[in-house]
Amino acid sequence: MTKKHPTWDLLAIAAQQNVRQKPISQKEQDIILAAEKLFSEKGHAKTSTAEIASAAKTTERTLFKYFPTKDKLVRHILIPLILKTVMPTQVERTLKLIRMDWETPKSFLRALYLHRLEMSLQIGEKMKFMLGEVLQDPKLQNSLSEYWQTNVYPEFRKVIVNFQKGGAINKNLDPDVLSRTLIVAIVGQVLLFSVFIPDKSTLALQQIDDVISILVDGIESRERRAPT
Repeated sequence: MTKKHPTWDLLAIAAQQNVRQKPISQKEQDIILAAEKLFSEKGHAKTSTAEIASAAKTTERTLFKYFPTKDKLVRHILIPLILKTVMPTQVERTLKLIRMDWETPKSFLRALYLHRLEMSLQIGEKMKFMLGEVLQDPKLQNSLSEYWQTNVYPEFRKVIVNFQKGGAINKNLDPDVLSRTLIVAIVGQVLLFSVFIPDKSTLALQQIDDVISILVDGIESRERRAPT
């Protein structure tokens, strides 16, 4: 049977940022923390409510008192992660960064890389859970993609085009291909160190300048370049 995915209304989710959540009990907090850990390790599909209840040192009956279904528990954990990463507050911070007056492509890309990396490291192992949910849910993928393409991508592309006009970036390169390539490279690095090898996160910070140099200068040795 094909799994039915819920509809993701990101504007409605964004509105939840202004809703003050009621204080939760210690037992509910224990359930949430146990679920976060297990979902991050195994994914929610392979995690049973019995396992969550056991890890939270409670019963399934108590778990269902707070979360009538596992899907409700999944969304309770996932929505705050989405709010912290891709919704208005984060978008505005990212846009503010992008719209600054950048002197060089390196300074621009370095700041953007550091901004996204720090955000991901703050989320920690929950990032793995969120990534897994996005990869498994086409509707969520489409909603997030559309949201960022509408709100962030045009501004990023504008910076790249301005650098091209000023001669800092090759004018012959297609700005859309270039923008997508740079974004994928930065996101890939962020995911590598925040999801796949989080124990090497300090190395990611140390290697920022090397990564940006590769993106901007390429990998060809200057000594071997033919004279123009």
